[in-house]
Amino acid sequence: MIFGAAYLVEDALLKISEKSAGGLRRLRIVVFALFLVPLMATSARLVWVSSQSDSRSLALDWITVNIPEGESILLNFPLITLLPTDETIDRQDANFPGSVGTHWQWLRGRQDVTAPRYTIYNKLYWYSQADSAAAKDEYIDRTGIRYVLIRTQSSWPVGNEIIAFAQANGRLIRTFCPAYDVDVAQLPDDMFYHAWLQVWQLDRPGPIVALYDLQQPPDDPPIKTYCQTTT
Repeated sequence: MIFGAAYLVEDALLKISEKSAGGLRRLRIVVFALFLVPLMATSARLVWVSSQSDSRSLALDWITVNIPEGESILLNFPLITLLPTDETIDRQDANFPGSVGTHWQWLRGRQDVTAPRYTIYNKLYWYSQADSAAAKDEYIDRTGIRYVLIRTQSSWPVGNEIIAFAQANGRLIRTFCPAYDVDVAQLPDDMFYHAWLQVWQLDRPGPIVALYDLQQPPDDPPIKTYCQTTT
């Protein structure tokens, strides 16, 4: 389709050039305005959005300022810049041998790292419990996990078990939004056509990130959507 359109434009330019050089110049201006200007504007928008702070970086900055060091956090995605305690590293090494990366190995036992470190639980620990909700609740109680940090692309998450658990058992205390009032709030990993549409809806890169506190009573009524300014 793209090649066909290109050939049609070329044929039109050739026919007009045979009749009028002035007409050809005017047509070139029109074609430039119709095709190239929107592409340039969208590319500039993409560069601007990509240069903003990622929503995950905003979440990390907020956590390190507002959550005391050593607190336990359950994540449903790898936030690699959130530094783990030695206990976290040892636990992962024991439960998933060979899974500790070089960064965590470098952190183990170091006393010169000044950034806060947290007791991190990967979602695999939670999912590995029995299928019953009671088993998962018992696991949370036994481990003392206080916070749940979740990532989602959809502002209307449905069918995600760990998100449903956080909504039912904790209070939403902070949301980090790349956009507002959109169904899918994340710049796609590829650059197919929908990315060029979404770039005008986004304010920053990254997914929706929501933080729940399991020691606070659940929201009443439950907050089922993220990053919506209207209900």
